[in-house]
This record gives sequence, structure tokens and C-alpha cells, in this order.
Amino acid sequence: AATATQLLAMAACGSAAAASVAAARRRTTAPRAAVVRQAYDASREIGACDPLLFWDPIGFCEGGSKEDFDRRRAVELKHGRVCMFAAIGMLWPDVFGKFDGYLSPSQGLRFEDVPSGIYAVTKVPLEGWLQIL
Repeated sequence: AATATQLLAMAACGSAAAASVAAARRRTTAPRAAVVRQAYDASREIGACDPLLFWDPIGFCEGGSKEDFDRRRAVELKHGRVCMFAAIGMLWPDVFGKFDGYLSPSQGLRFEDVPSGIYAVTKVPLEGWLQIL
């Protein structure tokens, strides 16, 4: 039977051997090459033409990658489409009339009762705005 001191000595030798193997592995592993990432030149993209050429007054494209540029371009298109749809929504009631029916049946609020434009904000019930959010 091994004594406690013999067990401690064997454990210490084992951990020292494991540490030396791990250190040898770290030394023999080649260092990883650093990846150099250059900033993307968005001024060469389609759409950079006269008279404005490439117009980025706030500098969103400085230091970005091609993926960042493509994402920002897609988001800009989406937001533009939402704005165009909202503009049609502002004009529709005045040009084509309002929908029949109730905006809020529980409060007796008809679509005809809601004014056009920004004045509609005060007429729509809070619960209606919370549904949108």
C-alpha cells in the first residue's frame, strides 16, 4: 500500500509532466497569421455618379466592409419603401375617401370620424396605437 506522501509525490510528478507537454505543444504550434482587413471603398459602387458622385456626409461607410455596405443599402431601400407607403397612406383618405366601418367598435369610433393627417393621432384610442407597436 502506498503512503500519503508517495501518492502526493506521484500526483506532483504527473501534473509536472502534463504541464511540460502542454508547454511543448504551445511552443511548437505556429503562430496564427493576422488577418488584415481593409476598409471597403464604396465610392466605386453603382450609383456613385455625377453630379454628387459618392455622397456620404456623415461618414457611415468609413471603415466598413462590403457586407456592411450591402446591408446598409438594403436597409435604406426598405426604409424608403416604407416612407413611400406612408405617404400614400396620408393621401388616400383625402383622394379616394375613407373605409366604411368601425375603427374601434367598442368605443363607437368610425373611420369617417378620424380626421386626415397628423390630427388623427389624437382621435385614435391608446389601445389602437399599442396594437401597432
